[in-house]
Amino acid sequence: MAIKYKTPEDAFGGVPYKDIAGFEGKYAISADGRVYSYRRQIILRPEEVHNGYLRVGIVDDEGRLVHKRIHRAVAEAFIPNPLNKSQVHHKNHNRKDNRVENLEWATQRENLAEV
Repeated sequence: MAIKYKTPEDAFGGVPYKDIAGFEGKYAISADGRVYSYRRQIILRPEEVHNGYLRVGIVDDEGRLVHKRIHRAVAEAFIPNPLNKSQVHHKNHNRKDNRVENLEWATQRENLAEV
């Protein structure tokens, strides 16, 4: 059974967090990649997809399940993207390490050059 937290502050223990864009007041993402559900008052458990990335299932305003990749949610919340780059690169190449300091915006070419 998941541990209940009354607020994201309690859940994240001082780690910065922001609401997930498009899901404000429903879900929050921390700077280290944890996702909090305001309604359920828990940190959601991510699942690993076939390519090694982590994602969570969250529900939109119409009640539809949306799979949100953790690294993308962290980048959208915490990393400015003034050049409108389309991909999020893991600096240490570990797709499970979704801390904001390990992520950066990249073009597809930049991202593939790092592989």
